[in-house]
Amino acid sequence: MPQFDFATFTPQLVWLVITFGFLYFVMSRYALPRVGEVLEERQNRIEGDLEQAEKLKTDSQKLEEEYAIQVASAKAQAAALLKAERDKIQASMEAKRAQMMSEVEAKIAAAEARIAEAKGKAMKDVEGIAISACQAIVAQLSNQKLTDAAVKKAITAQTGKDV
Repeated sequence: MPQFDFATFTPQLVWLVITFGFLYFVMSRYALPRVGEVLEERQNRIEGDLEQAEKLKTDSQKLEEEYAIQVASAKAQAAALLKAERDKIQASMEAKRAQMMSEVEAKIAAAEARIAEAKGKAMKDVEGIAISACQAIVAQLSNQKLTDAAVKKAITAQTGKDV
């Protein structure tokens, strides 16, 4: 192997130093500054992206807080509207209930008046029936015919009530 030949070892070392020096010079002057620029540009871009992400994060947190406030406000408004409608419906129902109660009470009063009238007629009919029955009984038992006035007088004497 020629690289292990001691006779050519010194020129190989010289050329190695010259080549390494040339490559170092080229790399340090041209290639590494470009790589450095790329790395620095990349770092700047990453920092910018991180700053933008942090800004977007704070913006999204603000928007979330505003959203929560708006939701709470909407819920409060909905509850207020619901309560107002519930109160309105309750008032309407109370008014209708009061109206219906007054109508029912009027019908009850009219029915009680009809009942009282029917009772009065029935009582007059009962008096007539009682007088007729007394006359019939007396006529059957004693063969006498009593007048209405005599029967009324006898019933009043016995009951204490005027017939």
